[in-house]
Amino acid sequence: MPAHRGGERPLWALKTVAIFPSNAARGLDLHQGFVALFDGVTGETRAILNAGGINGRAHRWPSRALRRAWLAREDARTLAILGAGIQAKAHLEAMRAVRDFDRVVVWSRTPVGQRLSSTAWRRSTTAEEAVRLADVLVTATSAAEPIVQREC
Repeated sequence: MPAHRGGERPLWALKTVAIFPSNAARGLDLHQGFVALFDGVTGETRAILNAGGINGRAHRWPSRALRRAWLAREDARTLAILGAGIQAKAHLEAMRAVRDFDRVVVWSRTPVGQRLSSTAWRRSTTAEEAVRLADVLVTATSAAEPIVQREC
């Protein structure tokens, strides 16, 4: 994913990400990669950064959190998050930045790691339970199959 910034100090950037589904069992982020930053005039390498933290915030942090906050009922008090990786943490931080929640319910196919352990949350035993408790729902998984089913 290339990017360019013009102006007085032009820069070029390139983000490379690979997905490793088995990392969930290791307690690692599934998305692994880097961002390379180059001088926009000379091409010299200026930085190589781990893409994990950048990826978690840059793609989803502001827009989805604000949309959910604006669309949620005024009396929404319980946030449920399906997933517990870096994306889940970024969403939790974003949601809390724009809305106060009394309770956060987390469900994950894999053990909830350190990423969410510093927050006030309760682990849900099933995705269905988390959804039923939710006023606002965030899905942040790499699931290949649906984890939430709507029954008619």
